[in-house]
Amino acid sequence: MIETLDKLFAQSQTVVLVSNELFEAGVLEEPTYSYMKMLGELHQYIVEKADVAICVEAGIYRFKKGKECVDI
Repeated sequence: MIETLDKLFAQSQTVVLVSNELFEAGVLEEPTYSYMKMLGELHQYIVEKADVAICVEAGIYRFKKGKECVDI
């Protein structure tokens, strides 16, 4: 999955990814926990590579990374 994302990032000038809150329902038991942990690590990788990361909840946005890169 990371190799695919890296290819996408290399071939695209702009990539917009939308994700939901992974652990909103709490931490579940195996095997769901391992799946959620893998998704969390993938999410962290994407944010690490991103110029901008924004969290939106109930229509209110908060910059997590790169506020100076966006004109909202």
